[in-house]
Amino acid sequence: MRRIAEQHGPAAVAFSLASGSTTATLDATGFIQRLLHAFGTPNLFNNMDMCGGGRAGATRYVYGVGSVGTGGRGGGAMPDIAQSGCLLLWGYNPRSSRLTHATAIVAVQKRGMRLIVIDPRRAGFVSKADIWLRVRPGTDGTLALGLANLMMQHGWYDADFRRTWSNGPLLVRADTRRLLTAHDLESDGEARQYLAWDTAAARPVVYDVATGRDDGATTTLALDGAYRMATAQGEVVCQPAFALYAALCRRYPPEVVEATCWIPRAQLEETARLLWQARPVSYYAWSGHEHQANVTQTARAMALLYALTGCFDAPGGNVLLPGVPAASIPGADLPAAPQRPPALGAAERPLGPSRSNVITARELYRAILQGTPYPVRGLLGFGGQ
Repeated sequence: MRRIAEQHGPAAVAFSLASGSTTATLDATGFIQRLLHAFGTPNLFNNMDMCGGGRAGATRYVYGVGSVGTGGRGGGAMPDIAQSGCLLLWGYNPRSSRLTHATAIVAVQKRGMRLIVIDPRRAGFVSKADIWLRVRPGTDGTLALGLANLMMQHGWYDADFRRTWSNGPLLVRADTRRLLTAHDLESDGEARQYLAWDTAAARPVVYDVATGRDDGATTTLALDGAYRMATAQGEVVCQPAFALYAALCRRYPPEVVEATCWIPRAQLEETARLLWQARPVSYYAWSGHEHQANVTQTARAMALLYALTGCFDAPGGNVLLPGVPAASIPGADLPAAPQRPPALGAAERPLGPSRSNVITARELYRAILQGTPYPVRGLLGFGGQ
């Protein structure tokens, strides 16, 4: 390893790590990451591009924390089944894969919890579900956007949650498709201060990332409409991010969803209504929906649908569980870590797994065979072949 590092740099040695859910590597992961950081390479191949990387990354992108409805450990957001009014199982059959969940679901159903199962197969909890959506394989993203469209059309969403706890009110420029900032309006404005539209005051208000607060009352922030803003480059039309999300969902009316997903309109309406009226809602998704190339965007659509309920981190919803206070094991603050080049794939997908120093099989093979963007000359593997 040292000889390779001296000739090509530490990044030329990649680490590989088998999936923690199928091997005994889970407890060792932090220490393996510590060795990676101490050695100075940014490249960890963990096989998750073939497993749960897309859904875990998508929920982290939407909620700021990983493992939302995807089976994480302490620190993730897990379904509070015991207090749920409705549980959504999406591509997940706990009767086969997690018997503790299956037992808990049966117990809570006895006290009246409603159950929605999305699965192409007549398996698992389908026989006990209030609603079974027999989705056409590979069309889960369309289903999520279509359900969200129905919920918004009927007003079945928590607008206060969107205004207070999401970036839904933040204005997006029509010309660049980027968030409008205070710097766009004034040359001395802060680039990390974003703007929303206050309908009561009829003016833009600032959301400061550093403080996590809006300059005004959140109850009057606009979630729809279009607003002309005078910027240093001229007048620009802007819309709230939530309005753009709603416009995307309108492209998936019931007739499109029925033709694409093979689910009748009546079932779609019934599901959207139950997700709203049976709150608090929790959900659990697993690998049933992820065996396709579009899994990350599918999982994002599912996470955004769930956010409409306003149940995130509320009793009976998907709650943030505290981790045991402990010193950090992975060692991202070790001296060698900041001196590393970007991980493989960072240039193509800066918000992808490379952001967390995780690389995919395609990027690893390209670096080995073609030396692009730099060569990988050694591989140290843990728990896999």
